[in-house]
Amino acid sequence: MAEQRRQVEMAKQTTIPWLPADADDRREPEQQVLRTRGLYIDQVGVVRRLNEPEKLGCKGLELEAHRGHPLYPENGIWGVRAGFAARYNAVEVDAQQLRDDTWILHHDKTNERTLVHPFGSQPVSRLTRNEWTQGFMRGRDGLNTSEPAGDVLSTMVLTGAYRQAGQTMNIEIKNYKSCKALHTLDVMARLTLGYEGVAYSELNSTKALSCMRQQNQTSYMAVIQGPNRKALEAWTKANHGKELAHLKGNRLLRAGANFAKQHFGSYKFPGLNSTRELKQFRQLLGRNSGLHVEIQDLLDDPGIIRRAHAAGMKVKSYTINSNEHHLDGLKKLKARGTLPDGAIVDSTPIRTCKILGLES
Repeated sequence: MAEQRRQVEMAKQTTIPWLPADADDRREPEQQVLRTRGLYIDQVGVVRRLNEPEKLGCKGLELEAHRGHPLYPENGIWGVRAGFAARYNAVEVDAQQLRDDTWILHHDKTNERTLVHPFGSQPVSRLTRNEWTQGFMRGRDGLNTSEPAGDVLSTMVLTGAYRQAGQTMNIEIKNYKSCKALHTLDVMARLTLGYEGVAYSELNSTKALSCMRQQNQTSYMAVIQGPNRKALEAWTKANHGKELAHLKGNRLLRAGANFAKQHFGSYKFPGLNSTRELKQFRQLLGRNSGLHVEIQDLLDDPGIIRRAHAAGMKVKSYTINSNEHHLDGLKKLKARGTLPDGAIVDSTPIRTCKILGLES
């Protein structure tokens, strides 16, 4: 790990005196324009703060890059690397296992949405590492890229040198085969990213987190609470409005929940944030733990933050809807004086902090 960092530092060079050492001096015209805004472009292609290049997140709000940097394929090596370079507090990714037990970073149960693959659409659980890595990543616009599909170990090895102190990779556990497999993932993560460089989260459950805690007593671990009815209805309308237009009321809600289960891996209505349950989570997961909540739930019940803090847990927001909706919700919470501790976003730290008025 130390050798990786040393090699990265040695590679940093610039011939433009006012630029930081890691700036891309081949883009001087752009650098001159960005300089007037207090920004620059580093050698990864990420826009950074000129006067505070190492600053993480926002003032008073931790930021996580949702499935990696928003300009790169989700859960890909380039996106994780750029997420660390852009100085998010954390890069959030999704982990699951292939048929031969290989750990990969991938969100869906099938490969077609984010991967161009010679085998076509396939359930991820049926592929081996050799088969998986024959694919190439799709960009967030759905277009093909030249980035090959990788596994967890290669991603961690190739991006760990870009992580700085205080940054973590937040691994949301999707599908796994056993507690032993989770322990293997944790060993890989801590050896490549450092003992302080990894965090874990799980949707609507603590089964995987409890297993992880048997071996890892220090890393941050968070329960993700599924979204409420209002958020789910908005997501269903935006993503499946035409095909469900004939349904109303609870029939529409149930159909939306089925689609959400297919897309997110599971779906349950909220119910994890009572004082009693939060205390149970805190006792189970320890002091370095949290609750991740859909932004609509925080808008409807800002008391979640108070209850979680009383239990000794952090609160971070996410959304299943648009990033603009998420930022608008955070602005409303800020106006009420009830911002969460962090947010998992699809916009850069610089843009997010500026919109929220949290740039120092």
